[in-house]
Amino acid sequence: MTTNDEEYELKGPDANAKGVFTDNGFLVKSGSLARREIAPSGKSVTSVHQRLIAEGVLEEHGGQLRFAKDHLFNSPSGAAAAVLGRTANGWISWKRSDGKSLSEVKRVTRSDQTQLLDDKKRQEIVARHQQLLNEGKLPTQQQLDKEYALFRERFGPSVLAGLDGEPLLTLMHDHGNRDSLVYWLEFKNDDEFETPKFGSIAGGSALKFRIFRRKETGNWQAGGEKANQPQDITKETAIEIARSHRDQLLRGIELLGNFKHDATDDDYAELQDQMDELAPDVSRLAWGHKYFSLLFPSKLDDFHSPDWQRFHLLKLLQMPPEGNGRYICAGRFVAAAKEVGLLMNHFTTTINSLQGRLHRYWRVGTTSGKSGTSFWQMMRDRSCLAVGWPKLGDISWVDGKKESIGKLKQLLAQDYPNDPKTIGRSSSQLAQFVAGISEGDLVLAADGMTVLGVGRVLGGYEFHAEFDFPHQW
Repeated sequence: MTTNDEEYELKGPDANAKGVFTDNGFLVKSGSLARREIAPSGKSVTSVHQRLIAEGVLEEHGGQLRFAKDHLFNSPSGAAAAVLGRTANGWISWKRSDGKSLSEVKRVTRSDQTQLLDDKKRQEIVARHQQLLNEGKLPTQQQLDKEYALFRERFGPSVLAGLDGEPLLTLMHDHGNRDSLVYWLEFKNDDEFETPKFGSIAGGSALKFRIFRRKETGNWQAGGEKANQPQDITKETAIEIARSHRDQLLRGIELLGNFKHDATDDDYAELQDQMDELAPDVSRLAWGHKYFSLLFPSKLDDFHSPDWQRFHLLKLLQMPPEGNGRYICAGRFVAAAKEVGLLMNHFTTTINSLQGRLHRYWRVGTTSGKSGTSFWQMMRDRSCLAVGWPKLGDISWVDGKKESIGKLKQLLAQDYPNDPKTIGRSSSQLAQFVAGISEGDLVLAADGMTVLGVGRVLGGYEFHAEFDFPHQW
């Protein structure tokens, strides 16, 4: 598990905790104190406390609870809730010693007062939208509203909550049933409901829904010991999985129903955390995201893949918010659609048409980490991508394999002495650039959250010793 050296603190009534942000979640440190009393808004925290006490993570400490050992939570907000005894946005609540929140330190956040789209992008989107309208390639708002309403009527919360047992299983997960949820999400395409225009989840095996009914045998199957090799399960087991999916969908619907329309990046980060905590299975899957987006089209985009979400944000000259998940980027699309006055479905269809198919992209900083000197003008004038570490010399021999990365680490330790973690991170970045960048890749030159320029790679690595940023493409 990767961590960074920065420690964050969280204080509240009867609570005082310290923790570290990691690649896998948020780690609350041993000795931290949590509030024992649960606020009305934190009903779900009760079961978390009970589980952590049973596992020996929390112990009684006067009128408080004490972390007897380090504990990794799935998200910063989950960790904050356990410490404070109430729901909390961990991205804002956890603070570094200098007073900066975790969100300010770790995520690319956008000021609510700042326009997301520049004038050129805005004009391009408006013009392409008008073109698609003229060509009859966009549904009317009346058509969209009719299909959203029909989907809710067939698969909304009142329907799911009213079913159980085999009827629930069949409605949710039987691909052979053309009136099932999974069929409508992936295949339904007729005058009644055109699922492709609401974002595709096609491709891959039926295991992307976690369970499915095998056409040849009629047996229910789920992932086996090897995830890509399905095995038969009993109908009773399949029903239990369907119930779990149903319950998580209902919890996600409640979250989104209470979610405000003028939400910020931090609000969407908290939404992502809450989805991870309360609906961990369905919210992390493309079909779950599509289900929620059909019920809440003004709050979520209909790009059901994080790769597509980040690709389109970068093409809009926006650095995506840092973090994983399918909900954390949604606020950017909501804000951008609002700026150009488009329905979300029209906006995403328009930028799909405008920005093309997915391809790889790289973000490259333009300033020296030590001096803060900007090398953007040099990159722009030479039409190149460049990085520093001039003492290393020509590193065209780096091929991304273990042996060459080990040699690169030795050179970095010799020429740029630092702690092992920093050297490892630098060698990994350099190896990715030298061995990973290919012709046709998209490159974004950025200064912090500001994208200064976008280009496409046309050639390979070159070393130019006369520049302070000598490793160039």
